[in-house]
Amino acid sequence: EALQKTIQSIISEGTRIYKELRSDLPGVYFDQHLYQPLLIQKGSKVKTAPPGLNGGEQKFVENLRDWCLAKPKELEGKELFLLRNLSRGHGIGFFENSGFYPDFILWVVEGKKQRLIFVEPHGMIHEGHPAANSKVNLHIKLKAQAAEVLKRGKVTHLELDAFVISETCFEELRYNVADENGPWKIEQFEAAHILFADEDGSFGHLEKIVG
Repeated sequence: EALQKTIQSIISEGTRIYKELRSDLPGVYFDQHLYQPLLIQKGSKVKTAPPGLNGGEQKFVENLRDWCLAKPKELEGKELFLLRNLSRGHGIGFFENSGFYPDFILWVVEGKKQRLIFVEPHGMIHEGHPAANSKVNLHIKLKAQAAEVLKRGKVTHLELDAFVISETCFEELRYNVADENGPWKIEQFEAAHILFADEDGSFGHLEKIVG
């Protein structure tokens, strides 16, 4: 009985603290993120490291949370963890010249198999063609350069991947990316690991990421 009261007290205290944070420091609650609170970027009075989530980043976390709640069967046999990446000098970065630090690291464990996925919600309207975009092509670099390292280390259960979630909608972006056959089709973006958040709430882009 004493233990039950102690546990209930801790739960109540956590609820109180969380509600206070929501009013003073707005954030997104997702219990599979590796730390709390995950703060939202609101004004400039409070500075955090890493910086608070912008609109696209907040949408990604909320969509991932809602998908986990709505589609539990998709996660049967899997464990999923999310981590907000830190910036230069502290986080995991790529490309020394440009210093690209993807916003999120998604870790999916399924039995002995593990996938480490870098996710970057990003506005794409002002970016160049995907074929020449180092952020977009991170998934190619990872698979090409990590293969030999994993082989030398005799690591057979780890897969590295990366995706960009475009904050620019498909209908707007497709006309910015064209070839001799005209504007890109959705399948071409997906092959380039550029995904779009589904407007109908079906979370198809997340199913492609988690696999």
